[in-house]
Amino acid sequence: MNLSQLKYALAVAETSSFSRASERCFVTQPSLSNAISQLEEEFGGRLFLRTTHSVSLTPFGARMLPHIVAVLDALSELERTAKDLVEPEQKLVRIGFSPLVDLQLLAAVLEPFKRANKDVEIVMKECFLGELRERLAQHKIDVLFVPEGFEMRFAGKATFYSDDMCFIPRSGSAYDQAGPSVKLEDVSDEVFTITGEGCGLAIALRGIFRSSGYEFRQYAGQAVNYSVLEDWASLGIGSTILPRSKVSKKNSAARVLLLKNGDAATIRFETVWNKRSPQPAHIKELLQYFRKLAPEYLKGLRAG
Repeated sequence: MNLSQLKYALAVAETSSFSRASERCFVTQPSLSNAISQLEEEFGGRLFLRTTHSVSLTPFGARMLPHIVAVLDALSELERTAKDLVEPEQKLVRIGFSPLVDLQLLAAVLEPFKRANKDVEIVMKECFLGELRERLAQHKIDVLFVPEGFEMRFAGKATFYSDDMCFIPRSGSAYDQAGPSVKLEDVSDEVFTITGEGCGLAIALRGIFRSSGYEFRQYAGQAVNYSVLEDWASLGIGSTILPRSKVSKKNSAARVLLLKNGDAATIRFETVWNKRSPQPAHIKELLQYFRKLAPEYLKGLRAG
C-alpha cells in the first residue's frame, strides 16, 4: 500500500470516473486502475462498483473512504507544518467548502484577490460540515464557504451567494414532460432521493418544505454524490432537488422549483470564519474582500 494508491482512490470517489480521476492525477487510466486493484487486494474488499456507465462506492468503499481521507489529510498537515517552519513568512489561506458549494463560482470570485495578492498561496479543501466545523474550531482552516445556517460558537459570517433549486422528476412521473418550472405545492407528495446529511442539502430541503407548510418525504436510501441522484431519477427510483450548479449540463429534465409566491426556491451560502483564530493581515484582507468587494464582482459575473 502506498500514498499514490490512496490518492487515486480518493480521486475516483470524488469524480465517480476512472478517466477523470486519471486526468486529475496526471497518470494513465490503466496505471490508475491497476493501482486501485492492488489496493483493493491489500484491503481484501472492493472499493468501487464499475459499470459501463458509472462508478460508485461499494458499502465497503464507503466505510473505508473516511479513513483514506484521514491518512491523506494527516500527510497534508505534516507537509504544511514542515513548510511553515522552513518558510515562516509564507502567506497562506486555507479555504474549506461544502460539496454543495459551486466551486467554479468560488474560483471565479477568488481570482481578482489572487491577482492582487500573488504572494498569497490559497489551499482548498472540500469537507462535510462536521469536519469543516472541527477544522475551523482547531484553527486548521481560515475561511469556510457553506450553506446558510452553519452553527458554531464564535463564528463570523457574511452572505456569499444564492443558487436556485431545481426539481428533477423521476422518469415516468407526471412531471417528466413539464415546462421550465414546477410549483412546490404540485410536487410536495413526491418521494425524494437525497445524499447524506454532511453536505447540507437535506437540511436545506427540509427547511424549504417546512417553511412552505409541507413535509419533506425522503427515500430510504442515500446516494454518495449528486450524479447518482440524477441517475436514480432517470431510472424512476425517485425525484430529487438540486442546486442549479449541481445539475449536470446534459440533464434536460431539471425544472426550477417555485414557491407559493412564484419566486424560485433558493439555497443561500455564507462566508464563515472563526473570530478566535489568529488573523494575519492577508487573512483580514481576504475577509474584507468577501464582505465588501466580492458581492459586486459576483453581480458582474452573473450579469455577464
